[in-house]
Amino acid sequence: MVSLAAAAVGSLWRGEMLALLAVELLLYAAGAVVFGVMALRRCGGSWSLLPRVLACFPTFHLAYGVGMLVGGARAVRRPSGREP
Repeated sequence: MVSLAAAAVGSLWRGEMLALLAVELLLYAAGAVVFGVMALRRCGGSWSLLPRVLACFPTFHLAYGVGMLVGGARAVRRPSGREP
């Protein structure tokens, strides 16, 4: 998530960063397809589910990243020794 944001912002000034962003997105998509196909083959799911399975990967990663940022922000704001 951070590398995507950094590459997107960096691409505003340097063309090489745009190429790096494209490579990162293509590798992520290729990995999602490979692991999505593997998951469907393993559980015997219908191939019509592949788009939904592929949508799960970025959804999971985005939600996990946002949750980590929110949790980190709460931990920094909370005085030490106090529970939420």
